[in-house]
Amino acid sequence: MVDFVFIHAKKCRNFNVLLFISIYSKITNMKKSILLMATVLIAVTLTSNAQPKQMPSAEERAKHETERMKTELNLTSAQNPTVEKINLKYAEKMDTVFKQSGGDFSVAEKKMNEIHSLKRAELATILTEDQLKKYDEMVAERKKNHQGPPPQQHE
Repeated sequence: MVDFVFIHAKKCRNFNVLLFISIYSKITNMKKSILLMATVLIAVTLTSNAQPKQMPSAEERAKHETERMKTELNLTSAQNPTVEKINLKYAEKMDTVFKQSGGDFSVAEKKMNEIHSLKRAELATILTEDQLKKYDEMVAERKKNHQGPPPQQHE
């Protein structure tokens, strides 16, 4: 049992796990079991948090964006399917640009900004003036809250 924990500690290279191991050998059997479970729980938690986030597909992002716009902009039943098609069209364009950039957001950023401008222009033909103003506020808020590069793209 101790060998397993020691091997795992070598893989994690985590000082806290090594500290648990040194204490482990000095504790009674019942306490050893509890400490082992805690060590395994910590190791699993650290490992699961290390998984990279995956970017949702273009379809998922377009659907989510449309639902958000439907709620926040009070889209009409006539506007909804058209807006959904526009969102999907530009989500797919974003995917293409991101893939062509090799996943480097700084390279893709300029082209993505151009795509956002084209999308806004197309939405301006469908949305009312008030809806367009709210949309611009949504986009500004999203840019303000966005930090770091986007998650990894689905392959």
